[in-house]
Amino acid sequence: MRVYQIENEPTRFRCESSSLECPACAKLFPRLSSPKNALLRIGDSCPACGQATLDVRFHLVDVAVSHPVGRCTCEHYSFTLAPKIRKLPPGGLAELTQVQARNLRCSHIEAARTAAIDLTIYAHERERLAGAGRQTEENQP
Repeated sequence: MRVYQIENEPTRFRCESSSLECPACAKLFPRLSSPKNALLRIGDSCPACGQATLDVRFHLVDVAVSHPVGRCTCEHYSFTLAPKIRKLPPGGLAELTQVQARNLRCSHIEAARTAAIDLTIYAHERERLAGAGRQTEENQP
């Protein structure tokens, strides 16, 4: 699954879906739940309208919303997970264990959280190494 950070939005990501989408008729083709759609590929002609070629569908994920869970625009999150989050009492999100929070995340949120952690670690290491280089230079005669 490809994950792209949205520029100047440190907590927002675009995550690749397993579904394909027709840009002309907006028809979705979920490849995991339908055997006939599993054969479809990016660039194939749309089976519904035949006017355009199929392309990857992306979902918008914000890992900071409803912390520690996050939010996604996918159907699984919208129809299954979000209603469970809305049923939590006030302050209920803060009381979730890591396992409970993970059970309220779709695969896109998990992928975006992993990408956010990787970006944070990379930035930290870059700063640490840059700082170590400065210390080495300052200590030289």
